[in-house]
Amino acid sequence: MSKKSPDTTVYHDFSYVYKLHINGDNQIKDVQDENREAVFEDFERFIRSHGLDLHRFQDIDIIQCGLQETHTNHVYTEALKIARRRPNKLYLEFLLDQDTVPQPHTLSLKEEVFAACFTTLEKKLLISNGCGVINLWDTDYARILYTLPGHKQTVTHIELSPDGTQFLSCSEDCTVKLWNLEGAICKNKDQEEFDEYGCALKTPSPRMRQHNWSNMFSNDNNGDRSQLTFSGHEDHVLYATYSQNGKEIMSCSKDTTVKVWSAINGEIRLTIQVPSDLCFANICIFSENESLILFGGNDKVIYAHENSTGNVITSFPTSGDVIGIMNVSGYEIAVVTNNSISIYSWECDTTTDVVPSAQLLIGKNSADRHTKMNGAGKDTSIRMFDVNCKQLELLNDAHYTCAALSQDGRFIIVGVSNLTIRLFDVDEYKQVATYHGHAGWVTCLDTFRGASYQLLLSGSDDKTIKIWHIELTECRTEHKCKLRQNFDALWDGKSSYPCVPLLVAPDNQNNLQVIQLHTTHFLRGRSFVIESVQESVEVKTCQITSNGEFMVYGCCNGLVKVFDMKKKTSFVLMKLNGAVHYLQLCYCDSIIIIAAGEDNSLK
Repeated sequence: MSKKSPDTTVYHDFSYVYKLHINGDNQIKDVQDENREAVFEDFERFIRSHGLDLHRFQDIDIIQCGLQETHTNHVYTEALKIARRRPNKLYLEFLLDQDTVPQPHTLSLKEEVFAACFTTLEKKLLISNGCGVINLWDTDYARILYTLPGHKQTVTHIELSPDGTQFLSCSEDCTVKLWNLEGAICKNKDQEEFDEYGCALKTPSPRMRQHNWSNMFSNDNNGDRSQLTFSGHEDHVLYATYSQNGKEIMSCSKDTTVKVWSAINGEIRLTIQVPSDLCFANICIFSENESLILFGGNDKVIYAHENSTGNVITSFPTSGDVIGIMNVSGYEIAVVTNNSISIYSWECDTTTDVVPSAQLLIGKNSADRHTKMNGAGKDTSIRMFDVNCKQLELLNDAHYTCAALSQDGRFIIVGVSNLTIRLFDVDEYKQVATYHGHAGWVTCLDTFRGASYQLLLSGSDDKTIKIWHIELTECRTEHKCKLRQNFDALWDGKSSYPCVPLLVAPDNQNNLQVIQLHTTHFLRGRSFVIESVQESVEVKTCQITSNGEFMVYGCCNGLVKVFDMKKKTSFVLMKLNGAVHYLQLCYCDSIIIIAAGEDNSLK
């Protein structure tokens, strides 16, 4: 700790950063203005994640915790500097590329995840299961902060408003609901913010605290805490989204309509009928400049309508059922079907020429539907031409389950039926990463952008939420074998060096590798010893026996296996109901293996 001026303290010693309470940006003067926000955000995240444990348990090394951050994180950079200045102390530096092969934070739930999204705080998530209840979760402590009843059936989509003060949810109960987050995530109108216990952070009087707690969400006699309920659809609502300014909502339903309505009073401005008989839209969005309405569904067609009138502009076919449409730029969208990923681009201008109206696509005998169009018989003033399609991938042996776009618009992210998540680079038109970890289908995706990092949320029917780090500066292909962090080590008691001579760790290709570590380098000198039989699913945990002859490992499908390093064969030891979360080897006359599953089972 050093002094720049009598009233300014500059903190340099990373070992005491978890005790730092930041009262304002002026405390740190030696950080450049353009990097100050990024530095603060990285250290604040680190303090939230590790500060309590570091304070309670003095044997935890803060430098080692910092070295486990992603390599682009400012905390990792400072921790690495200190570790290199301490030659007499051993630290484990993770050599794998954590951004290309991320190790996610996992939130285990009791039910399947049907919809989820980030709030304005990355540690606070909105999650819904099959019963229609939405919960606000704190991922740091793995607990529910608030429960938001209202929907009577499964929630199909949740989305945060552009300003972060609200969120919407749509459901199979034929409704779309708007919810208020003031006081829960952001400050309310009285500029008060509540903690996870429902108490204002400024500690107001008990009467004021009780008033704000009871009015944080509106609450009617039926237990519905939503701010506004839209009931204009007659069948399951599959998707809903905000306009760029947050003033309007667009929703699509199995009743074969797409509706645009006010986020203030729920008044319908447009109703557009899907032209194909017995077909409906799965996804709908406003274009980036809000001049267009784009939607697609199970008729394998993308439709473009003029937002101001509802008139049809054009349509173009796709290779499968449309499950995702995302704005890439002003005149460019990413389209994900159940079997393909494509980027469509076009040129656009205004014209007074006569073009087909939405009424022609609906049919001449649809007078009632025509009255719903609010101007469907008028000519459109927008013309789209030179529509081009660039296909990134076409699947034959699997299908896509959901899709999202990264906050910076660089990556298309998709869930695949083979239980993986894939990232595609928009500019390079190719896949750049594959994430493994879920034991079930990925049902929903969302992204979050911080000052120097980007996060991916994935929800699955395996009853988990996973939070992944996405690299912003450089994303490389994952052809190279990378070790994961859930390793075990066999210490050599005869060695005079404070080092680990034998290490076993799973890699990103679901193998177990045994590596001999050399004592003459800072964990950089190593030689390959043996590799296990490749598994078809992710290896969650592993242990090596004290004689160095066997590896015991657990997989996400619940199998516990033993690999004989001499015979180079493996066999199944036991089967748990859920993914293997923990292994422990005990020694007496024989080896006792204890295995615990994520479903709380123990064998």
